[in-house]
Amino acid sequence: MQRPIPAMAVALALGIGAAQAARPHPVVAAAVLLVGLVAAGASRQGSRRLAWLLLAVAGAGALRYGWLRYRGPGPLGQWLDRPVELVGTLREVRREEDRWEAVLAVEAIRSHWEGSLPEGSLPGKEDAGASEEPAGPPAGSAPTPAGTRPGQPPAGWQSAQGRVWLRYRLPRGRTPDSLPREGDRVEVAGRLEMPERANWPGQFDRREYLARQGIFLKMELRSPPVSLGKGRLPWPLALALSARERFLAQLGEALPPRQAGLLAGLLLGWREAIPPEWEEAFRRTGVLHVLAASGANVAFVVMPFRRLAGWLGLGPRWAAVLSIGVAWCYCLLAGGEPPVARAALMATLLYLGEAQGRPAQGLNSLAVAGLLLLAWRPGLLFDLGFQLSFAATLGILTLARPLEGWLQARVPGPMAGPLAVTLAAGAAVEPLLLHRFGALTLISPIANLWVAVAAEAAVLVGAGGLLAGLVLPPLGGPVLAAAGWLLDLLVHPVVAWSHAPGAFLQVPPLPWPGVVLWYGLLGAWWARDRVADVLLRAAGRGRSAVLRPGTWRRIGLPVAALLAPALPLAWGVGGHLSTLGLPGGDQGLQVHFLDVGQGDAVLVRFPGGRTMLVDGGGAGVEAGVPFDAGRQRVVPFLRRQGIRRLDWVVVTHPDQDHVGGLPAVAAAVPVGEIWVSAGAGTGSGQAALLAVAESRKIPVRAVAAGERLEPAPGVRVEVLNPPPAGPAGGREGLISRNEASVVLSVAYGAQAFLLAGDIGRETEARLATGGAPVRASVLKVGHHGSATSTGPEWLEAVGGPVAVISVGNNRYGHPSPWVIDRLRQAGYRTYRTDRHGTVSFLTDGVRLYVATAGNPWPDRRFRWFGAW
Repeated sequence: MQRPIPAMAVALALGIGAAQAARPHPVVAAAVLLVGLVAAGASRQGSRRLAWLLLAVAGAGALRYGWLRYRGPGPLGQWLDRPVELVGTLREVRREEDRWEAVLAVEAIRSHWEGSLPEGSLPGKEDAGASEEPAGPPAGSAPTPAGTRPGQPPAGWQSAQGRVWLRYRLPRGRTPDSLPREGDRVEVAGRLEMPERANWPGQFDRREYLARQGIFLKMELRSPPVSLGKGRLPWPLALALSARERFLAQLGEALPPRQAGLLAGLLLGWREAIPPEWEEAFRRTGVLHVLAASGANVAFVVMPFRRLAGWLGLGPRWAAVLSIGVAWCYCLLAGGEPPVARAALMATLLYLGEAQGRPAQGLNSLAVAGLLLLAWRPGLLFDLGFQLSFAATLGILTLARPLEGWLQARVPGPMAGPLAVTLAAGAAVEPLLLHRFGALTLISPIANLWVAVAAEAAVLVGAGGLLAGLVLPPLGGPVLAAAGWLLDLLVHPVVAWSHAPGAFLQVPPLPWPGVVLWYGLLGAWWARDRVADVLLRAAGRGRSAVLRPGTWRRIGLPVAALLAPALPLAWGVGGHLSTLGLPGGDQGLQVHFLDVGQGDAVLVRFPGGRTMLVDGGGAGVEAGVPFDAGRQRVVPFLRRQGIRRLDWVVVTHPDQDHVGGLPAVAAAVPVGEIWVSAGAGTGSGQAALLAVAESRKIPVRAVAAGERLEPAPGVRVEVLNPPPAGPAGGREGLISRNEASVVLSVAYGAQAFLLAGDIGRETEARLATGGAPVRASVLKVGHHGSATSTGPEWLEAVGGPVAVISVGNNRYGHPSPWVIDRLRQAGYRTYRTDRHGTVSFLTDGVRLYVATAGNPWPDRRFRWFGAW
């Protein structure tokens, strides 16, 4: 093999990816590594030896990543779900307007406080048993000695090591500027918990994101961290942090806040102060990558020093030493982000090769950088910044030159090179962006061309201004002001393009088969000569035919015509269910119980593609933060599923936790018809929905028992509650909105779903004994598992065997332990959205499949696979 190093990098990545998919016990990965090494040592044939060696590399990647995940939080895990105090050094601090987040490198821990808690230190003192979490270090407790040296536990504390993710939600009127910064040593108090996981498809999975970095615990702070001075950091990192703080202060003094925030992102990877509307404009035009320190910045920063080395007459070796030092200094200054670290590694290999008279090969340098970074932090493989950086670089190395040759005859000469680089990088990163965000930016090639020029100029002038400010402070301000003018030139066209019609299209996310096929087509085009050679040899013709005129028209175009339709096919087949792990497609009945917190939202997708949304979650304030389940959870779920229209929206009753999110849904997605309960009255949330319906000319219909719908062949939707109006219907007997909830039966073949709204035991008894078709395979438990619902007779009448409780954090005690016990005694298998996340069902009318977005916490029983 001519390129063993790239093959080894691919093998390492595949090993890490396989470990993430199979979650093997470290013993399994170690066995693969050992088998590969032994077999490679015993093989005499070079190709076989290399194949076994690649297997060993894959096993090493699986072992490195698997051991990191298997060991979990380590000794800190014994304090899980307990209130503790921690001392450590802050890393990766992030400040937002409403919160402060950081990673704490723990040095010491003690459980609870020394001394007794003062009156009022527990939240909710009127119910002291409700919480054991202290609000902060109480008066009279033993303080942490501020003079204790970093790395040594204070008196009365236990030494500990590990990393914990911290979050402090800021009170109104307080800014994060006064809180400790990266590198500070702090004391914090709170409860150690598991980070939250993704409870619905497409939601950010903080637990998985942090676990890939080796962080398994979080602490929500109820009081600000207490600073104890500077922490223990390696001197290069401490020096880089000090320089970054100085540079940020310099930018803040010389530029308006918006420009200072943007230049800080471009130069230093510090994105906290970038205006949200600018960030959105850069995202919609496909140039969001420029708002973080990128690998190209390494070249921008190093080049002036290369020229300086030439002016000073330094030899190749000293020039390499200077260039490598500058590259790594900038890497530390930019926070060691994956794109910058990748570029610094590649620059190191390039300059070392030049110093020894051996030019480095781009693909090999990229592969070595990947090997070193993944060996250091294997979880980087799943970091989007890492993926985009390597994909863009690989695209430029492999596709830019052929594209430039093709473009030279079609565009003006000076534009061919930059346009080829832009197209090559864009073609390489587009499938990753489509998979992650489901967004197609048609304006991206033009925007990237402009941004490449304007951003480079702004970075060069901005870096010059910062350096000038260090040497000659009076000169730094004017130079940075010039950089601000260049930033305006950069931003204004991007903002204008972001609003151009058709520039940004929201599309269903590209599933993994489509991503693989996309890269397969790019690889086939890059290796087109070899592909044609294989095809011609298979057809019994010689290699020389590859070079004959018209060969690619006769062979390449038919092959492309055969492969091109496979991409949209891969986009569609299984696209709706790929994130859920369910088989099937539009021919089955899908029912998704969405995790919307304390509320209800059920999406029904009928065979053939018509849709019904039953409730939309609530809207209000959750944990001190504004929350709209419709805008933040339901609409993203619909887009991820490729749903562009809702044929029916059903409001079971006008309580806020059911209807509060629906106005945002109706404003974002076309709706065919809205159903409301004929006996539940109205409320503020339903009034807001009806106002949206009136403005958008959406028909609204009040429904009662006896109404039927056949949205697809073989599918029956029947309204079982509320009863019809009039003395015979007895609607006047209803005593609450909950009892007037719309109850729906959705049946397909032998399978049925019963959606019970918030009805109580009175309505359950009437439906169970009144001949209503309540028999169902899946029951949506009424009223979030309240003790006033879900009686034994009701469970017997429904039959089951599956129940779903839509519930979130609440102060009502939902679900009631009595209800959980009744379900268990009746033989129901119960799913809860607060534990399992979004619960999705698929049926063909005979078989019933289920998948959940989140899994229960893993136990520690020995397993060969699924061990962590």
